[in-house]
Amino acid sequence: MEEIFSKVKRKAQKLIDSIDDSLINLKKSIDRMEKSEAKENLDEKANKSLSYFTERVKKDVNIIEIPEDMTYEKLSTLLKEIKKLFELITDISRKTIPKFQRDFQAEIKDLHYYTRKLGQKGGILDKFLREKYKKIREAENLINKLPKLFALKNNIENAKNSINKIGNEKDDVEIQWESLKNEFLQFEDHALFKKQSDLNNDLFNLKIDINDNLKFKKALKKLRVEIERGNIKLRNISIDDIKDFLKDPIANLCKDSKDLRKLSDLLVQLRLTLESNELNLKTSKKETTIEQINQILSGNELKENIEKYKHLQEEISNLEKEINDIGLSKKITQLKEKIATASLKKDHLENDFKKKNDDYHLYLRKLKEERERFVKMVEDITDEKIKIAITFTF
Repeated sequence: MEEIFSKVKRKAQKLIDSIDDSLINLKKSIDRMEKSEAKENLDEKANKSLSYFTERVKKDVNIIEIPEDMTYEKLSTLLKEIKKLFELITDISRKTIPKFQRDFQAEIKDLHYYTRKLGQKGGILDKFLREKYKKIREAENLINKLPKLFALKNNIENAKNSINKIGNEKDDVEIQWESLKNEFLQFEDHALFKKQSDLNNDLFNLKIDINDNLKFKKALKKLRVEIERGNIKLRNISIDDIKDFLKDPIANLCKDSKDLRKLSDLLVQLRLTLESNELNLKTSKKETTIEQINQILSGNELKENIEKYKHLQEEISNLEKEINDIGLSKKITQLKEKIATASLKKDHLENDFKKKNDDYHLYLRKLKEERERFVKMVEDITDEKIKIAITFTF
């Protein structure tokens, strides 16, 4: 096959040399026209036409480059430039030559001869490319595909190396993350933290019980609205007192006196407005609310629960101080921050690993497709079955 290609390219070289000779002769013909003594016989208008013709043709002739490599692409470019020059000379001749042809008949005949010769050789080159260069063109297309194969190979190797690097880093971070979690769990099992958790649970459950005793809040909200509208006035209780209570009832009760005097005054006046039907509550709701108020005023359950709540808050506060004093709280905070940082890094590495792994399989698929196309093209050119092995450096 190499011997056949060499033979065809030798013929191409001879044809190109012949075209080069024709271009040289064409330029010489133009030079003779420019230096001809017949220019003296032309008027100004004819001289301008002659100058325009010679300069334009010479410019387009000089643009044409004779290729050193006999590739199909370069020979096709040469053919296009020859056709373009031939069309230019044909077109410009019709517009300019009639103005000076009487005094330049020999020169014009000489020019047309070399132009025709160049056109004939261009036709020969066209036929030669179509009939003799098909296999060479296919081989050149094969060579042009090689960089893509090598690029895909490099992409696969780079992606695989990245996968290995990110995978190792991900493993290290996961080990660190697990270690930090285990350390954190050990700290969480500390007796002081267990006690803190139990106290917080007790406080939470007590808060539920207290709120269960404050079901009169719906009636209190209606009372607030009526006070804001100016329909009801209370003694020694302002609208701000009611708003503060509704905003955070338990905190408000904790600030009250031990016998909950402020709450008692509020409930007594709320009961009066209910009994006088000033809040327009449904009878069932009104009666239930009055009953709840009476239970609070006559009983000690809410008072006792508030005292328990305050005592638990104090216990929790003292325990937190003890935890802080021995450095446990700081250590837990530091561990949480390290765990959060490790988790974030682990997530990023997992995303990077997945992306690189996806890239790796994409490049593998593309390389397989390109290799199959390449093999088929080689087999079509050589009429032989071949196999291509690609070795990776990983």
